[in-house]
Amino acid sequence: MNVGLFLDVDGVLTDKAINLQYAQFLKVEDKLVKLEKLYANRKITNQQFNAGFVPLFRGAGFTRNFARKHFGKIQMRTNASDLISATPNTFLVSSGPSFFIDTLAERHKLPKDRVLCSQYVFDREGSLKECIKPVNSAMKANFVKEHAKRFEVSIGVGDTEQDIEFLGHCNMRILMAGNRLEYFSVRELQPIIDVIGKLQTGGSRVPADYLIRDTVLLKRCEDILHASSSFDRPITVATQILEVRIRNKVGAPKELVGENLVCFAFNEELSKTKLRVASDDPGDQRGFTQILRGFVPAFRNKTHHHITDGISQEEAMRIVGFIDVLLRVVDDSVKVK
Repeated sequence: MNVGLFLDVDGVLTDKAINLQYAQFLKVEDKLVKLEKLYANRKITNQQFNAGFVPLFRGAGFTRNFARKHFGKIQMRTNASDLISATPNTFLVSSGPSFFIDTLAERHKLPKDRVLCSQYVFDREGSLKECIKPVNSAMKANFVKEHAKRFEVSIGVGDTEQDIEFLGHCNMRILMAGNRLEYFSVRELQPIIDVIGKLQTGGSRVPADYLIRDTVLLKRCEDILHASSSFDRPITVATQILEVRIRNKVGAPKELVGENLVCFAFNEELSKTKLRVASDDPGDQRGFTQILRGFVPAFRNKTHHHITDGISQEEAMRIVGFIDVLLRVVDDSVKVK
């Protein structure tokens, strides 16, 4: 299978941001952290960030030679090199600095057209001069959109909300230690390497044990997710498990099912609900209640009351994976009435 891999660098391949690690070597970490926070919170643009970053590093003595000398000291995640090499179609998609990422790409023999990063230049004396082409989220998204369509499967790996735009153009979207409903979450790189290996050696499916954390859901759905047909069955089973989990959590009567069960347990208003989401946030309560209530007519009823052909294995995987997230929402909720 033709697999394209699109990797952010900071926080995905490196333990800490590249510039932050260089700042530690230069002993200007505290000043850089303030800039990084402003940029992460979208209070300054990429250009404004560089307007503060370049003078800070230049004043601390950052040069081309310094970057090269300390390249090997940048702490990478375990298995970062193996992930880059997991497929011949790896792309680096980052707003990080060219003085590190270009060298990283060269060492892994990645063609220049597979690398997007912020371009920095040095003056004749080798001191950092300026950023001539900063990369923002929109540029990353356009880059991935253009390249991802060439592959049967495109896998995107990011670590922050700013990566959401480019991940949206990939078939499989992964956030390192993320907690968003529509994204897979991993803490280590090895599971991603394993999935890529399975896909490239002829497997057309993502293993269920990679997608699903809930042990009951995995036990009851793994074999039918890996069947050759009839993929309405895992959705039926998964929604039954979700209902049982809600019923047990709130102590609802057995005769309550479907949307009536959801409405019995969850209310959009925190003051009226029997089960409160763990965050105790009114927006989360409203959102998850709406999702759970809408899930019944959208998915549960169609497979419970009818034999539903035409559901692909990939679609079933995604739906069951989404139910896995909803199970965690139910498990983490608090009974208040």
